Amino acid sequence: MARARSAVSNARRIEREAARHLRELDSYGRAQTVWEERQRAEHEASVYESKIEFLVSMHKDCGPIWDWLKVATNHAPSWPEPTHLLEEQAVAAASSYKPTFFEALFGGEKRRRADFKLAIAEAQQREAQALVAARAEYAQQLERFQWERQVSAAVLAGDLKAYRTVIDDLSPFSELVDSGMNVAVDVLRQDVAVLRCMVRDNSAVPREEKKVSAKGKLTSKTMAVSTYWGVYQDYVCGCALRVAREIFALLPVPRVVINIAIAGLDSSTGHDADSTILAVSMPREIAAKLNYDALDPSDSLKNFSHRIKFKKSVGFEPVDPMSADESFITTSGRR
Repeated sequence: MARARSAVSNARRIEREAARHLRELDSYGRAQTVWEERQRAEHEASVYESKIEFLVSMHKDCGPIWDWLKVATNHAPSWPEPTHLLEEQAVAAASSYKPTFFEALFGGEKRRRADFKLAIAEAQQREAQALVAARAEYAQQLERFQWERQVSAAVLAGDLKAYRTVIDDLSPFSELVDSGMNVAVDVLRQDVAVLRCMVRDNSAVPREEKKVSAKGKLTSKTMAVSTYWGVYQDYVCGCALRVAREIFALLPVPRVVINIAIAGLDSSTGHDADSTILAVSMPREIAAKLNYDALDPSDSLKNFSHRIKFKKSVGFEPVDPMSADESFITTSGRR
């Protein structure tokens, strides 16, 4: 009878332990689910924040400044000569080898010398392969050097074809294109460059704000109208600054005119029509004095002649584009 009670007691104990283990697994599973959900929420919120930061900081980055006078005097790359350092090290190791008593007694010396011979051959092969790679890289460097030398001379001479070649080959506007804006050169002269930038639509800026709640949930709500248009205005104005900076970094033009337009519908014709929403003329000497890491893109327009009509309640309204020869431009706009 006692044995029966003991067996029943053991069975109940095992059941209790199994139930406790199941509860622990269930608790762990719920905790894991909560953690994974929070990770996903934080990732989506981080992506959103990075997108906004990317859009409002377009003006902060710029490609390298090309000093064409320095480029014109650069030395050609050197022809790669063969090197024998690895081979010499392998030969030195083989020459300094002295077999031990047991290696000489049991034939180990022969194997060791064979290993040294193989190491020398491998060193020679590695250096031969490195030389082939170095000369292939040299060919590319030489081709690039010759291109830069030829282009630098033409740029310094004011050759406008060379100006366009520089823009086409160095692709300074790739990041702007990634953001949803296309850039085209309308006029290119020694005294001014006029560029036309096209924003496909207002979708460049997200309409939904994403944040992580205190409970680790992803929350999403429609961005306030004034916030949305404020971000969009900084994006457009920042792109104008970025375009000018890229041109000044590449070419010796003293002034850049940027017209930014957005695709729309002409209600009078029913056809698609581009509307200019920002026109700005930027002299090099003024642009060079700005602190791009600290300025507000929209406020920075005060430094330049520009046209803009903007309200944070409705966004941009059309303005007339600027021409290359426009001298005196009245500034306007409301923040």
